[in-house]
Amino acid sequence: MNAIQISGGIDSTAMLWYTRNLWDDSMVIWCDTGAAYPETHTYMKRIKELVPNFRIVHGNQPEVVKVSGYPVDVVPIKYTTAGAVVFGSQEIKFQSFMDCCRQSIWEPMQRACITMGVDTIYRGQRRDDMPRGPIEHG
Repeated sequence: MNAIQISGGIDSTAMLWYTRNLWDDSMVIWCDTGAAYPETHTYMKRIKELVPNFRIVHGNQPEVVKVSGYPVDVVPIKYTTAGAVVFGSQEIKFQSFMDCCRQSIWEPMQRACITMGVDTIYRGQRRDDMPRGPIEHG
């Protein structure tokens, strides 16, 4: 089974249209992080009506933030879970934005794909997006 993973952004929507010849044999998957805007939910309802197979995977970004802190680009160690061991507990806690996305989006998507028996995943990334993952087209 194929999976087409979308975020609802313009790039993943373009990729969804680009792969429209795969729709009948694919599950289009969107991860609702638990913190999506109402407009995103409305947009995903439109996508669900458009494609033959659609699944919502649920993340829990509010809980991830509560436990691990707010996602930021630059993480001051003193304000992390590990930093609390060395410096003591701080009033506010931060985490890498990559850890937040991993826990809130990528891990729930991966679990769903494994459960569904997905063997091919399509997702888009522009060449000018940084950082790029090690996976190349083809």
